[in-house]
Amino acid sequence: MNDNATPPGPADLLATAKKVAAANDVDHPVDILCVKTDRYSLSPVDGTRPQANDPVYLIQMTGNFVAYAAKIPPGSKAPRGNALTVTVDANSGQLLGWSVLLEPHDLAKFGEVSSLRAADPGTEVGPEDRATW
Repeated sequence: MNDNATPPGPADLLATAKKVAAANDVDHPVDILCVKTDRYSLSPVDGTRPQANDPVYLIQMTGNFVAYAAKIPPGSKAPRGNALTVTVDANSGQLLGWSVLLEPHDLAKFGEVSSLRAADPGTEVGPEDRATW
């Protein structure tokens, strides 16, 4: 772990979410939600076997995603789905992984869910639009 790492704030998480969404063919994802959890809690969902139970943020959004970067057999079509999840290290802000899903997860089973939705330009952002932890 980098001792000089800065934990990500809501703006950092939103920027990461939008960057991954754009790479999966959606420039304006909706319902961008976030929950702070840990690696062990996510392992049944993401299939990983983490060596340490580090804190992470699971970000989820909806749209018509196409997983162009997915590893698929030659000649196969890229996976598509209506939800995209992004896992970010809560200490460093490092992107740990992403998945395109057919249906969104129930994030409430991992902890308190916060909105990371981006406000339209010129729109005042209220407390309900900020992630809190």
